[in-house]
Amino acid sequence: MTQNFNEETQRYSSDSERNGLLDRVIENWLTSVNERQYHLPFCQVLAANGETILYVSSHGPYEKGKDIVTRTTTGEIRAYQLKKGDVGLTEWRAIYGEIVNLVELPIEFAGRPPITDFVPFIVTNGELTDPVTEQIRAANVGWQTRGIGKSLQIIDKGRLFDLFRNAHGAYLPKELADFRTFLELILREGS
Repeated sequence: MTQNFNEETQRYSSDSERNGLLDRVIENWLTSVNERQYHLPFCQVLAANGETILYVSSHGPYEKGKDIVTRTTTGEIRAYQLKKGDVGLTEWRAIYGEIVNLVELPIEFAGRPPITDFVPFIVTNGELTDPVTEQIRAANVGWQTRGIGKSLQIIDKGRLFDLFRNAHGAYLPKELADFRTFLELILREGS
């Protein structure tokens, strides 16, 4: 019995160290990139979670507030608007037009009928302040009252971090020595 306890303790310690290192690597990367730099990796995370990528924006004037459009395994359509960093009232007011486009404008693909039934998400690698969260709550009430039938969902730094950790923890090296080799390969300058 004591031997099993020691083995479990050693395994837990090793997992804890790996998760701590993996968590630090993901968090450091996630908080240092802008929305365009985590755009494609976020698509990979969505795909790893079973979502089919239907559209990826080139960040031009035709995106209509939607950086990424996906379909879940249940057929639900989702539209994502990605942002960088913390979103306070000043930032919220600056992006509010994009958010209205995200929620209110239909998703359109050439040769297909417009999609009006979808779930809109704002995604940021930062935090939303309490006043912004209140603005989103009030906007959601307004959209419901006006019959738009959508509520803006939030994926902030904490939830985004969990999505990346859960997706990448499935294939990143598990042993510290292997993880170090993996990082050295990534950080090595090309020749």
